[in-house]
Amino acid sequence: MVCLAGMGLQPLSAQKASPEAEYRRIMGQATGYFMEGRLDEVFKCLDAAEKIRPGQKEAKNLKGSVLVRLNKYDEALAVFEEVSAADPNDADAYFNQAECFFLKNSFALAKKFFRTFIGLNKNQQNSVVAAYQIFLCDLMLGNELEVKQALAATQTSLYNPAFYYMHAAQCFKSGRNDEARDYVRSAFRIYSAPLNGAYVDSLVNLGFLRREEVTQRSVSYLAPEARPVEPLQKLDDRSKEVPATGVGGLVPDVGKKKNSDSESR
Repeated sequence: MVCLAGMGLQPLSAQKASPEAEYRRIMGQATGYFMEGRLDEVFKCLDAAEKIRPGQKEAKNLKGSVLVRLNKYDEALAVFEEVSAADPNDADAYFNQAECFFLKNSFALAKKFFRTFIGLNKNQQNSVVAAYQIFLCDLMLGNELEVKQALAATQTSLYNPAFYYMHAAQCFKSGRNDEARDYVRSAFRIYSAPLNGAYVDSLVNLGFLRREEVTQRSVSYLAPEARPVEPLQKLDDRSKEVPATGVGGLVPDVGKKKNSDSESR
């Protein structure tokens, strides 16, 4: 919401910001409201931003994201498609469309749009997230060869938890829930809230985890109604035993056991 308090006390030159500066201020405010789950306030900001600079893709992408939060996937898709039509090279719009299809369980279409995103995207970290989403699509589609190849290619990294969540998803899909939760616990002990939030939400959307199982540290990356009850990392007292550094220490016990078993064979 735009606040005009005190403007009468300012010099005439400072009473009115440039349209670009005002637009940026409002969009920054809208993004903050979005992260806080104050979606009605986001819409108010977007209406104000539209009056200053109509048809901006940044505003449309945020509007679509709000609609996704409200589970209005078809409406969100329509907004993201407008962005793609206006700018076919806008990578974010393709990722957002892919997310909508993923949430609608249209995994083949989701995979297609995630691939398009990777082809356009210049942020390596975001491409890793998209590749993880493609893996989940293959897993749900029953593409066993693609799943096997992706698991064989993934490695532990200090920069993203893809290894843990890919293995967790595969374990969940196979009914090995305890093993899957070991991988998720390991990820939460090692990585930051933003990184975990980017990965764990998909496991919730697929029904592998309940929202109340997700730790408070990543609640801002879940739907506003999420109310964590028993954080995953509190279920395992071994969290204090995890080394602070070293890629070799990132592999959970279950992963190390599987690796040693394969080597013995």
